[in-house]
Amino acid sequence: MKNFLFLLCLTCMCTHIENEFSKSTIIAESSEQNPRNSEGDLAVLPDGSLLVVYSMFTGGWGDMSVAHLAESRSFDNGQTWTISKPVYIINDTNVMSASLLYLNNGKLALFFLIRDPERSHQILDIMMMTAKDSLATEWEAPVKINSMQGYHVVNNARVFQTKNNRIIVPFALTDDIEKTF
Repeated sequence: MKNFLFLLCLTCMCTHIENEFSKSTIIAESSEQNPRNSEGDLAVLPDGSLLVVYSMFTGGWGDMSVAHLAESRSFDNGQTWTISKPVYIINDTNVMSASLLYLNNGKLALFFLIRDPERSHQILDIMMMTAKDSLATEWEAPVKINSMQGYHVVNNARVFQTKNNRIIVPFALTDDIEKTF
């Protein structure tokens, strides 16, 4: 009976939250120079502010287009957002599909995909970098974390860490993106 009551109370809370926060807010507008903003993730920082990191496409709207990671922050629970600023850019390369994860050691990690500039349509590597400080104002240099070569696909916000500190990155892999399946 106690479990049933808890479930009932949780359902009531969720209904209240859904009604109270059912407002949509645009974080980053697209434009001719920036036709697509997508594949992002959000973290609540220790000071209560919100950090969103996402893919900002500047070389077209397609998955193979030039893109970089951008961030925006909110200091009022998502009502308003700062102007976007770059987090990680490599000129003429596609950097996309951000995932944020607080690691067991308390550090904030950012996982993303980057195309190999030499073979951009065939190689997509999984990268990770950690915040240098608790508010993620600076980041450590990124590290490639995949061991197999190929075209990796990681949906954003899917990375997690187990209790024994193992980081799990669910991904799909192909060695030739141009194959017909």
